[in-house]
Amino acid sequence: MGFRFSRRVSILPGLKLNLSGSGVSLSAGVRGAHINLGPRGLYGSASIPGTGLSYRQRLDSSSRSYDRPSVERRPSARQWEALQRRQEQEEKAQEAQQAIDDRWEHYQQMLHFWKSLPEIPSLENSIQAQTQRSFESTQQPPPEPVWPEEETKCLNELTESVKSQAPYRLLPALFAQNHAKTLFPSVWQQRQPEIQQRYQESLAEYEQQLKAAQAEWEARETERAA
Repeated sequence: MGFRFSRRVSILPGLKLNLSGSGVSLSAGVRGAHINLGPRGLYGSASIPGTGLSYRQRLDSSSRSYDRPSVERRPSARQWEALQRRQEQEEKAQEAQQAIDDRWEHYQQMLHFWKSLPEIPSLENSIQAQTQRSFESTQQPPPEPVWPEEETKCLNELTESVKSQAPYRLLPALFAQNHAKTLFPSVWQQRQPEIQQRYQESLAEYEQQLKAAQAEWEARETERAA
């Protein structure tokens, strides 16, 4: 049995200096509650006098500790076997979970494969789609000649032509207009067939383009319906 040394010295009321073989510490408090500051840190303790019940807890957050370090023990053979069995069980559980996830994903793909397929049309939509649509042209036919406007235009052009000739350049415009009216019947007799011919040529070209556009439309409609 070894000898131990300890002594408690009162410094101030409620504050004591503790001397022992493990070092020097300070304690403060009243009966049933104390705070101790020593080499091992700051501790608080509380007790119920006369019952023998007490509670002690470290109060500082310092990681410094003077407790005797624990000696690491090597696991025994039985513990190693138990650890290996646990690892094997965890691996098997992970493999089983992965297999379940794969099967579930495959099941979901089989269950919802139809969602990516095109929508099946109804009978009404099918009949409507197979019916060829009528051709509607966006081209406009050439306008027909407005003969009063064409006569006025021809007379104005003839008047300007007479004004540019001598001696009408020196005379008032009324003389050129009267002379143009005199010449208008013969000029108009030649101009009218020309205007009519240009209109017929424009109309024939329009009908040819319309026919080609209609043939192209019908070919596309036939291919679409098929």
